[in-house]
Amino acid sequence: MDKFNFNSGLHIILFLVAGFCATSVKALELIPLSVSPLNPFSINFTHLPAHIWKDLTDNKTEIDIRVEMGNFSIQSESAGEKIILDGEVYKSTLGYRYPLNNQLVGSISIPLIRYSSGFMDHGIEQWHDGFGLSNERRSGFGSNELHFEYLDNNVSQVKVISSSGGLGDINLGLSYQVQQQREGQRGLAFNLDVKLPTGEVRNLMGNGAIDLGLSVHAIKNNLGEQANFSLTGALGVMLLGDGELLSQRQKEISYAVYAGLHWMPVHKLLLSAQLHQQSSLFKSNLNELGKGATQLVIGCSVEMDSGQNIQVALGENLFTDASPDFSVLLSIQFNQRE
Repeated sequence: MDKFNFNSGLHIILFLVAGFCATSVKALELIPLSVSPLNPFSINFTHLPAHIWKDLTDNKTEIDIRVEMGNFSIQSESAGEKIILDGEVYKSTLGYRYPLNNQLVGSISIPLIRYSSGFMDHGIEQWHDGFGLSNERRSGFGSNELHFEYLDNNVSQVKVISSSGGLGDINLGLSYQVQQQREGQRGLAFNLDVKLPTGEVRNLMGNGAIDLGLSVHAIKNNLGEQANFSLTGALGVMLLGDGELLSQRQKEISYAVYAGLHWMPVHKLLLSAQLHQQSSLFKSNLNELGKGATQLVIGCSVEMDSGQNIQVALGENLFTDASPDFSVLLSIQFNQRE
């Protein structure tokens, strides 16, 4: 097991601090859950960044501190390919959104990525045992070890076996929110995202390419007899540049979609369930690389008396091993009126 150090500790401290802040609850304008695949080979390709549905006439800038954690214990071989994913992934993202006018918002997201042997293996195995779930695939790995590697025809293409961390691929965004109907019953928004090659490829911090994302987002509010349900959804496409990560197998285009149901049972508390699907980024016979990632994400959002929005969510991989069996999301949004 890795010795505790500042880099891995920073992610955990951010997670714990946000968790303690959530104990004083007062919930919010609608902010869908935004998650990453957390697979080390696609961690920078976010599952269609969620649009934040807010009244832009308030002219508030926003700072978002987001922490995601995932655990892997997978080994797979097929048609000369082999992948080993054993370890934990931490992704902390600092986001900044600035309203340019009543309909247009600019944004920047700066991710910090950390790979570690971690600490969650034993807890996950006990969880599986307690609910009668199999730990067969995990039995081939020692607890709390780190080994991320892809081999093609027995030749290692990329390998991470010691703890590492650093800057990921920075994302620049521009969102155009079409004018909503009166009382905000429904809305439509178009997003443009540009991912920059700022992460180091050999340590799985980035893919070495400029990628372009285009997406459309929709919301329908005031559903149900009590008018406290909302539906959100989005469809996006990512045009992939000539990346350096598994360049011979990289695809040129990727698609993503999500749909969410949101319920506000009491004032200032929002419960969300979202289904995310992202197509594969690589031409591969391995499920972990060549299949799409499907995640069910369940979480809640609350608003503090001081105005901060807190999100906590758990993610579950449904069909393939393109995303972790278990993931955790924690986010804090700070608002500031200009």
